[in-house]
Amino acid sequence: MKESGMDMWIVISNENNEDPVLKTLLPSPLLSAARCTVLLFYLNDDGAIERLSLGRPGRGLDKIYNSVWLNQAGSDWSKFASLFPNRDIPQNDGPPETQMECLKRIVGERSPKKIGINYSPNTAYGDGISHSNYLLLLEGLGPELAAKVVSAEKLCVRWLETRLPEEIEVMGGIVTSAASILEETLSPNVIHPGITTTADIEWWAMQRCADMGLKPWFSFMASIKRNGAGSLSGDAVIKEGDIIHYDMGFEYLGICVDLQGNTYVLRRDETKPPAGIEALFNQGKRLQDIVMEEITVGKTGNEILAASLARAQGEGINAMIYSHPIGFYGHGPGPSIGRVDNQDFLNYHGECVINDNTCYALELNVSSPIPEWGGHLLTLGIETDITVSGGKAEYFYRQNELYLV
Repeated sequence: MKESGMDMWIVISNENNEDPVLKTLLPSPLLSAARCTVLLFYLNDDGAIERLSLGRPGRGLDKIYNSVWLNQAGSDWSKFASLFPNRDIPQNDGPPETQMECLKRIVGERSPKKIGINYSPNTAYGDGISHSNYLLLLEGLGPELAAKVVSAEKLCVRWLETRLPEEIEVMGGIVTSAASILEETLSPNVIHPGITTTADIEWWAMQRCADMGLKPWFSFMASIKRNGAGSLSGDAVIKEGDIIHYDMGFEYLGICVDLQGNTYVLRRDETKPPAGIEALFNQGKRLQDIVMEEITVGKTGNEILAASLARAQGEGINAMIYSHPIGFYGHGPGPSIGRVDNQDFLNYHGECVINDNTCYALELNVSSPIPEWGGHLLTLGIETDITVSGGKAEYFYRQNELYLV
């Protein structure tokens, strides 16, 4: 809030139409808003934060937030409260007031300079307030207080992208678990040349995650890179001499991970991949290191992209970079480092800067003609998760050599 230049932040959401920020502000067992949930944060002059809630009582918010809507006009919670004597359900304290009347009173008592509301033309993560709630809130505040309303876009992004040290530590373990699933998926345990299709391994890994209680955040994708045939997917059967590329990501403990891996299916007379394929894979690793060296706190995504591509070109690497923030959401808010459809300048997302205590999916690809494939072009997609903490970019995990089947 200090960085964003506002001393009050109001988050308002309806049940089943939640602001992307809201679920990160609720105790995890609550899962969603209840009716219309209003959370209010106030930054006092001494730097202390007040956390206030205006919503349905007795849902567990009281452990984190101070309930201030204690006599809801038109509501009687006494019978409900009598069913749960062990719950502290505030009721009938002060004159009855509507939710917006309570909000206006609470805001007026604190007389903030700027009131942040989640609307933004640039990012969905800062644009979570519905149109009806926006109008309701402005009307409820009244003209004098409504004049202090500003976009909380920057605050939403900084809140969602920032990881606690404990989260970064846990994410390392989650990424390691994801890597083990990826390696097993791209192994002889799953892939049987002449039988297995890319669709088979897509569903195998998704089922593996489901069995482990891990929630995929996108449909896993597998493809075959084959000499002279380009890229194949769906019901295409895997054959000897193929490269199998796999993209997977799941959510666990409120943290998303996103990995890609590559395996080579050995021919009967081979003990290792063709030299041209290994050389391209090593180019991919080199590109990873180049981007990691360019990622520093304070740099924009556009600056990192331009510098990395220039260095790659100087080393003869045909590169594409399309890395993104990751955390509570798989494609999270913060700086984008290129996109698959734009390897130049990105408005807004590319101009966001790298901050400390953040995490990213380092996603990219490299392409080259393969001599053993008669000069046919091969593109290898590579992705791993990294953190920027203590001012330094570090890998959680990386695939150091091609998997083999």
